[in-house]
Amino acid sequence: MMKTINIDDIINDTKKDNDKEHFRRCWGRNSCQTCLGISACSWCPFSATCVPNDYLVPALAPAWEGDHMCPHWAERWELRTRPLGCQVSTITSLTALVAVAVTLAVVLLVWAVVVLVRRFRQRQRQLSQWWSIRTWFWRAPQETQQQPQQPPSEQSPLLSDIQ
Repeated sequence: MMKTINIDDIINDTKKDNDKEHFRRCWGRNSCQTCLGISACSWCPFSATCVPNDYLVPALAPAWEGDHMCPHWAERWELRTRPLGCQVSTITSLTALVAVAVTLAVVLLVWAVVVLVRRFRQRQRQLSQWWSIRTWFWRAPQETQQQPQQPPSEQSPLLSDIQ
């Protein structure tokens, strides 16, 4: 009788063997520089261990892996990864990214408010022109009702308003 071979079992066994090999390759390193020198490994600084990290964005591995990334739960956000180096932890890089993003958002918001205020003032100036024409229209008849003043002559008194 022939034995049936399941392809999924072969793939899972191969993956498990690769995971164990990857774990052994990372776990044997005892310094941050040698750990980060290997691809797909990250450094946990408090426990001084090199752990496997094959996520697409290694610095965000604690978000997906949780407390199981590093041996000690408290150091999961202190993970050192290859693109950032041994001096930059995950929490430091995320803090910097959030600070830059919030700063840009505030600058964009202030810029938008300035643009809106300018447009509002410009619109008010355009609308105030019709108002000034309207007030001019109403004032014009009042000015025409007054008697036009004659130019002063030699015979007109200098202080004509005083009686």
